[in-house]
Amino acid sequence: MLLSFSVGSARPAGAESQGSASSRLVGRGDIVTSILFQIGSSSRPRRNSGSAPAPRCRWITFTDAQIEFLIAIMAPNRSDPRVQPLLDSLQGFLGTSELGNLNLQGQVCDGQTVAFRATPRSSSLDLQTQINRQMITRLPPPAPVQSPPVGVVVPVREPVFVSIPDEGWQPVEATLSLNGITVDVRAAPISLRIFSGEPTAQMQTCNGQGVRYEPFSPLLPAQQAATNSSCVLRYERATQRSIALQEAAPDPTVPSSWLGTVTVVWLAYWRVGGGPWRGLGAIPRTRLIERATREVRTAIESGG
Repeated sequence: MLLSFSVGSARPAGAESQGSASSRLVGRGDIVTSILFQIGSSSRPRRNSGSAPAPRCRWITFTDAQIEFLIAIMAPNRSDPRVQPLLDSLQGFLGTSELGNLNLQGQVCDGQTVAFRATPRSSSLDLQTQINRQMITRLPPPAPVQSPPVGVVVPVREPVFVSIPDEGWQPVEATLSLNGITVDVRAAPISLRIFSGEPTAQMQTCNGQGVRYEPFSPLLPAQQAATNSSCVLRYERATQRSIALQEAAPDPTVPSSWLGTVTVVWLAYWRVGGGPWRGLGAIPRTRLIERATREVRTAIESGG
């Protein structure tokens, strides 16, 4: 979204100029704020008026909202042979601690996504705005804490607590000034969304940042999970079988782990000088998560 308005004139030495400011969302949680001074009347290069046919395939950069949507659509259908290779390639990015600093791109051919790749996010500013001043306000990706921790195989129907640490739940503010023009940007986290990736899973929205499981609390895990401040995933289907159930053949349609998402939704605003705040909308920042699950049979159920 691009919001732009004139904020008056300025006169750099020896040239006429007109100043304006804008703030817009680019890519995965980057708010690009610009103060522009159009010096002189330099002409733009002419474009070829001929229309070339659109390429059959092209690479596009996904926003976090699109990544979250892709996982929600594809993960429950992971046994589909058209979906599984794509999810497998996405899963390869899970172990990349720098995922927040990468752009996730998809190759789209005839309207269908056929491949993914990760490319570095550029820290340089737009080369076409060398006479301008720009600022990038980068919203951090989620760094969720899970209980049980990542890597532990979770019994089905048992709660998995998801929370965002305090340092990841703080407002972000930035200010850009040039030639008497000042632009402020601020954003704050407002909600947490979680998705397990199971076939019957639904997206859940939690109040606040969630809370960690307290092992020394007198409350049982189920009681802690029932509080309004908790944010809990429950898996209903096993990806692994317990020793007591190993006699059954594995289900080829069940993956080795479920692929889901944790998303922090930010609300962002910007203003020029002491003017009114203008909304940039809700901005999701998404992280991929995976979890292996198992069915647990009690001694009574197994006849022991």
